[in-house]
Amino acid sequence: MKIIDKELGEVLVGLDKLELEEYFPYEKEKLLGEAAKTFDLAHNQQDLDLIRLERMLLNNTIALGVGVISDKWAYISTSDKINQKFSFWKYDQLAVDYFKERLEMQIPPLAQARISFYLWTATKNFDYAIAAINKFMEAIYSHAVTPGFEFQRTSFEVGKFMLHFLKCLNRKSDLKASYLLLCEKIVEEIRNKEPGSIWLRNWIQTTLTLYVYLWPDFSDLEKESALKLINFCESKADGCVSAKEFDGAIQWEVLVEHFGKETRSQDLFEKARRNHLSFLIAKAEALPVSILKSSAYESAIRYMNLNAIRDEKIGVNLMPDFERASEASKIEFKEVRTSVEIPQASVDQELERICGSTTGTALLELLAEYLIPSKSQVEKQANLSEGSLAYILPTVIQYAGHTSAPITSLEDKHRLEMLKSASLILQFNTVILQGAMEKYKITDATFKTEIDESNIGDNSKSLLKYGVEKHFSGDYVSSNHVLVLQIEELMRQEVRRRGKSTSKFSSDDSAINLKLLGELVSTQEIIAVFGEDFCHAIGAYYSNPRNHNLRNRLGHGVMEISDFNRINSLVTLFVIVFILSKTKETI
Repeated sequence: MKIIDKELGEVLVGLDKLELEEYFPYEKEKLLGEAAKTFDLAHNQQDLDLIRLERMLLNNTIALGVGVISDKWAYISTSDKINQKFSFWKYDQLAVDYFKERLEMQIPPLAQARISFYLWTATKNFDYAIAAINKFMEAIYSHAVTPGFEFQRTSFEVGKFMLHFLKCLNRKSDLKASYLLLCEKIVEEIRNKEPGSIWLRNWIQTTLTLYVYLWPDFSDLEKESALKLINFCESKADGCVSAKEFDGAIQWEVLVEHFGKETRSQDLFEKARRNHLSFLIAKAEALPVSILKSSAYESAIRYMNLNAIRDEKIGVNLMPDFERASEASKIEFKEVRTSVEIPQASVDQELERICGSTTGTALLELLAEYLIPSKSQVEKQANLSEGSLAYILPTVIQYAGHTSAPITSLEDKHRLEMLKSASLILQFNTVILQGAMEKYKITDATFKTEIDESNIGDNSKSLLKYGVEKHFSGDYVSSNHVLVLQIEELMRQEVRRRGKSTSKFSSDDSAINLKLLGELVSTQEIIAVFGEDFCHAIGAYYSNPRNHNLRNRLGHGVMEISDFNRINSLVTLFVIVFILSKTKETI
């Protein structure tokens, strides 16, 4: 007897049309959620239960303990009990029969792989394990060659999971040929299309891990195939050095270093370590600012000592170079501050042009739109700055122990001028907003109405109202503390309302963390909601270390008392109004 009826079948056909899956599959989550609501309203309990089973195998999250959340599949991929049943999956007869029937449908490789793996843990039929491995491999390739970081992240994480599964099965001889074919296909794709460096290194790292795992069973010819990938890594490192991108060169060399160590290829390992050290020294020599040179030389000395690299020629020069840079760094920095005044007549004229007779929350939203500088405004101001001494010279900003990296190329200098212009125009526009506050007698009640009419959570509404009260009472230390750190959470709430993810994996993949402001304003989901002009200006003003960097300085406790002022509080109030106005849009 068939379990999947016509109504459920139509939902599953729509689901299976989403062949490629981003690492956080919100599109699939949304589709299944809508179907669950429909079945619930129709009192169709069986289809509702089956939809929940379908969602069970998606890449959603579980709580591992207090304050710790992990993705289910990432958790499984580190578990030493990968071949056992998992507590967060249902294993009753209905579930097993349903998934067996699902495999008879035309479903995407990743879905087939997950279902086959589930049935392997449920039945211990080795055919399901083999099917899962083969379909995981198919899914890896289809996602790996698709543009978009979230698709490529899926590919990378599935690769790690599959490797762990294969190791736990201890049947690599059965699948070695398939693995080698997959590795060769991916390497060929990498050479042909040169995808983005972040995921490219990730994928090559995974591929090298597969080679390390299979290395003891390789023939000489198969070892040659693996060493071709090592040569590719070294060529990428050399290319980075030629472009003076020393950090990139080091990251490529680390892959070679690890491979040499794991395969006990001593000559390769020693060569990679010496290349790594030479790149650290070259990076230090290339830096134009002494405090950065000092830090880079110190890293090179630490690496040399930790790895017991003995080279008298390098050692003789390295310590004196470090000492000279450290001494020079003590006299390099001077503080510069600027201010600006605008005639009142100019303020009144600008307000008449912007606002006319608008009142209430509509007036707030008009002013919030005005606050954000357009790209053309920013470019015009940046071009005016390009003849200045500050533009010609390398730029370094230092405060409370933080030093930004130097800007030396013309392209980077122009980018810096664009960021600086966006930040300064935004602050300049606040003078107009302050004029509006006085001319139109805008009170805290208008801001509170804007907050109440938004679609944000009650907790956020309470915090924002408290911040508004502190601003209007003149307590700018409190208003800045409360309001500035709410900006990124309001952005996250609105993006989540639109069915998109605002999460990321931690650097060691042990947990899922929220994206912070600097990351948020550079993601396509955020830009699509709030606009490129907004993201550029907010990134410059709140999270860029070369500009006001308000969010980071406040959050890390290094902001001076003079910066807890009315202007910064007012900027933040209207940035929040801009964000809240987006929550009123229907989606």
